Amino acid sequence: MFKEIEKYIEDLEDPREDILEILLAAQGYYGKLTNEAIEYIGKLCNMSTEEIRETIEFFPFLIGDRKRIEVCKGFNCSIKGADHIEELLFKEDTEDRIDLIETPCRGRCKTAPNIWIDDIHYPEVDLEKLEKIIEEVLKLR
Repeated sequence: MFKEIEKYIEDLEDPREDILEILLAAQGYYGKLTNEAIEYIGKLCNMSTEEIRETIEFFPFLIGDRKRIEVCKGFNCSIKGADHIEELLFKEDTEDRIDLIETPCRGRCKTAPNIWIDDIHYPEVDLEKLEKIIEEVLKLR
């Protein structure tokens, strides 16, 4: 499935040093960096998925149409439905469109549950608000 990027990496002396170029090439070949592509590139370059994602986050032009969604997993957010938010996001068949990240408490307990999409804060996320976010911000429907 990733023969082009495999061939590209074979020609490099040290893939770890050229990870940015590899990710740019993969984005060019496949249009976006899916979870599957990130994992495969990590294996080929002897890098963890986390290292690859850190590189992608550092260079926003690599993100493409993927959205970074952070869900607070602090006590207040958890008891007010953060787990349910994650379940609903994945029911939308979004795996190749979002990077879902669980974050520790950020001190916004009064507005729980809280999520951040590409660093924009969304407080008091309930089912109705999540539906609007999915429709307007993520354009997943």
